[in-house]
Amino acid sequence: MSRMRPSACVVLCAVLAGRAFAQESPPAPPPSTGAPSDVPAAGPEREVHGEGGYPGVFVEYLGGMSPKFDLGGKFTFNYGFEGDIHKYAPGIKLQALLLFVLPQIGPITPSVRVDPGLFTYFFGQQPSAGPLRSGPGPGPLALSAPRIPRGGARQVLPPDYGSSSSSEDQGPSYYGTVYGATIPVIYQVTFPMDAQLKGRVGVGTAPTATFGNGNGGFVLPIEAGVGVSVQLQPNLDLRVDYAVGPRIYFGSGTNLAMEAYIGVGWRP
Repeated sequence: MSRMRPSACVVLCAVLAGRAFAQESPPAPPPSTGAPSDVPAAGPEREVHGEGGYPGVFVEYLGGMSPKFDLGGKFTFNYGFEGDIHKYAPGIKLQALLLFVLPQIGPITPSVRVDPGLFTYFFGQQPSAGPLRSGPGPGPLALSAPRIPRGGARQVLPPDYGSSSSSEDQGPSYYGTVYGATIPVIYQVTFPMDAQLKGRVGVGTAPTATFGNGNGGFVLPIEAGVGVSVQLQPNLDLRVDYAVGPRIYFGSGTNLAMEAYIGVGWRP
């Protein structure tokens, strides 16, 4: 029995020393995962918009590349020619979407959107409008207008053969198949109006070149627009958008263009 006591003391001392070392040593850190464990790595949201109205219907997708940049695509089917209120033809348009989010100004979020794309419209074989007008003023037929006979009834309004108005088509006379390339650039600001309501105000232009069947030309639309989004569910919004402005046909006059849509936005 006396021989076993020293060995028992040695074992007891070793156990006590191990426990003391374990208490003094700091715990080993968890393996690194590339991000703090208490901050969730939340990426940018993806969005799908579908809207219809005038001049057609469209579906677009934004891929959520980063909080400051989105990349996506858009498909459009129109029955009105690029919003021109005087020209109607079925057409399709494919576009890429590039959305650049600018630094926030208080509650306002500005952004710049660029939507380059190609389109095709199918007009009839006959021109969609009459001959092009050279501009306001008396036309050549005004010289041969009938004279009022002496003592006869007066005309209430003399005929005006050459004047133009905003209600008339001043653009080119498209026919057949029309092809085109366009680069819309839109500056927009988004701001909260309520807990479930957001507003949008924007202005933009879309330089466009058309070609095919003698329909070549350059067009410069300039539009200003407004819109609202109402949150129906956490990932579903009701959207209403409206834009209006001149559509300038270089060498052929200017028409009014309009876009009016209603639809939904979904964040999957």
